[in-house]
Amino acid sequence: MPVEKHLYSAFHDLVLFVMRCLKGIVLDPPEECCLLLPYSKGSNFRQADSNESDKLDQVLVVRGWDSSVAGVAQPKYADTLAVVEVKRVEKVSFDGSSRAVRDGGAVLQKTRQQLVRYNRQIYEHKHNRMFTWGLTVCDSLVRACLFGPDRVLSSEDIDVATPDGRRVFVRLLVNLCLCEESRRGYIPTIRQHENPDSRYWTIRCNRINSNGEQEPEMATFYSRGPAMAADRNFGRHTRGFPAAERLEDIDCPTLFAKVAWHYVEKGA
Repeated sequence: MPVEKHLYSAFHDLVLFVMRCLKGIVLDPPEECCLLLPYSKGSNFRQADSNESDKLDQVLVVRGWDSSVAGVAQPKYADTLAVVEVKRVEKVSFDGSSRAVRDGGAVLQKTRQQLVRYNRQIYEHKHNRMFTWGLTVCDSLVRACLFGPDRVLSSEDIDVATPDGRRVFVRLLVNLCLCEESRRGYIPTIRQHENPDSRYWTIRCNRINSNGEQEPEMATFYSRGPAMAADRNFGRHTRGFPAAERLEDIDCPTLFAKVAWHYVEKGA
């Protein structure tokens, strides 16, 4: 009986297959490359760092190139490149005796609304995200969504039941793995560092001098995290980091690093 859980396993297996092939083919990977791995145990799970009761269908989690190709048992919003929302257009009763085809447009709209709700937590937990990705899966039709600070962009339907559709979807996964961090939606001048003894952020930015002018040289500052997180979907995503000039002074910050950006001008 075709139910949504079969779509979860098919998506999981396809992503892992692409990652294994990619690692076997790319012998000299770019410096900023990564692997994208799915959740390992089916569906309807809460992210390990979630502060809400929402349960997700699937995710694509960022892992280092040297990681093993396997599903992620305890994914976090902080490590999530994209939330994946899965729906069936054809709804089948539990005993298989009845079928009902739902309005595909209404189903797609609902999946997008759910992605918007989940994406807020990606911004809340990952403080160097500039924009986020999401995937909708409605039967065999996949759409890639890009959630920017002032709009949501969506691809056309990618029908993975066809050879051409699978080719397009595989190309999307490969490009996201091999592209620069900024194309995945990360701010490259803000980085998280984590080791057994400490967890902190480095922020590279320009100083503002006493005259209110921006100095030309960029400097590196150290922070435990933002005092003001960008926990919303739309807007300038302003973040404020209490920061120190030296790592050893990180717990006695004397500076405040503000991170934000302007909307794109019309016609730019």
